Amino acid sequence: MMKVFDKNVNYTTVIIFSGALLSVLIFLRLLLTDKPGKYEQLILTLRKEKEAELRTMQPSPLENMPRSKTFDYYRPDERYKVKAALFILRDSTDFLNIINNDGQQEKYLRYALAVFSLNGKTDSLTLLKNDKLMGTNLCFVPFFDKTNGHTTYEGGRYLNIEISDQKFVWIDFNLAYNPYCVYDYRYTCPLPPRENSLDMPIKAGEKKLKNY
Repeated sequence: MMKVFDKNVNYTTVIIFSGALLSVLIFLRLLLTDKPGKYEQLILTLRKEKEAELRTMQPSPLENMPRSKTFDYYRPDERYKVKAALFILRDSTDFLNIINNDGQQEKYLRYALAVFSLNGKTDSLTLLKNDKLMGTNLCFVPFFDKTNGHTTYEGGRYLNIEISDQKFVWIDFNLAYNPYCVYDYRYTCPLPPRENSLDMPIKAGEKKLKNY
């Protein structure tokens, strides 16, 4: 059956501000740091929360997802929660044009650089802000890694990172998630910039949809 666009619906991916993603950030802050030994269960709970909210959003990016497909994830692994050195980029005019999967471009501010070590390698990610994130502690981090096109979506994955310190930031790849266009082709999703291509496999977070 042909899918029909609803002209009254904005199918641009809503980064950070969807109820599902805000719930992840709030839930993580309240629970994850205060309950050592509960990490795996908390990540599993966060995933269920995210899926439930994605299903109840209006419009929901899951409403056209084939019934034969379901969510799939790597098992929670605390080794993929890393503490990164944070370097705030003070030049407020350092903007980056991000290409969307529909060929259009969006402007993002290069807000900070996070440098981290994982599995014996050192790499970095650029933390971005758009107009909606200005004035908040939240940053958007689209990234590629060596699992893309294999176990994870070929178009990369996303992270939402909250900055609470000017010298370091926690990057938890267990919270890496797919853009909405994985579930519904009508959504427009930013592609990760070249500078956020990690030279390592990130075997954590959300995988490609699973057939059953």
